[in-house]
Amino acid sequence: GPWAANDAGSKWIGPRFNTSAAAGLAQGNGTYVYRVSFDLTGFDRSSVVLSGGWAVDNGGLSIRVNGTATGLVNNGGFGGVTAFTINSANAAFVAGVNTLDFEVQNVDTVAGYTGLLVRNLRALGVRQAQPPAVVISTPADGGRFEACTTANICATATADSGASIAQVVFMAEGIGPIGVATSEPYCIAVPNAPAGAYVLTAIATDSNGKSTT
Repeated sequence: GPWAANDAGSKWIGPRFNTSAAAGLAQGNGTYVYRVSFDLTGFDRSSVVLSGGWAVDNGGLSIRVNGTATGLVNNGGFGGVTAFTINSANAAFVAGVNTLDFEVQNVDTVAGYTGLLVRNLRALGVRQAQPPAVVISTPADGGRFEACTTANICATATADSGASIAQVVFMAEGIGPIGVATSEPYCIAVPNAPAGAYVLTAIATDSNGKSTT
């Protein structure tokens, strides 16, 4: 019978343009693996759900995530699309780049048609809250203050979506905290700072309790 029809969002793919000559069971067990990668950086992996449908000629041996089988197979062949769902119950997602493999087998003895169609492939997940970003803006790196004057020290701090900056703590190496700013502009004034060279750092904390130095 005919293969499931191509549409605007998905088309059949195969190991060669004319798949009627694709290797069968006698050559490499007739197995072909089609891979796509996806990046989960910044997402809660336990919330991720992949879904879609696949059609195969001839058999769908497995869908694998990061090289491990999900237990999903496709014996429905090429006439229609078989739905699949992948989540933390049948896959071990990792932070960063993941791989999704579709393993298809051509059951013709020597050679014959084979291919894969994946339709409506979607990924849903909850984005993790990210820590704030902070950088000292005044003084510039290597900057100097005149002796016996007030040293004004400022930082630029931004919070992730849905959060706000709760405070910015300024630190001097060898001394410890030298001031705290709780609203913009995030600046402190240090009067009569002793002469010397100082390494300054700023620690920003947001309303979620996440901190960055």
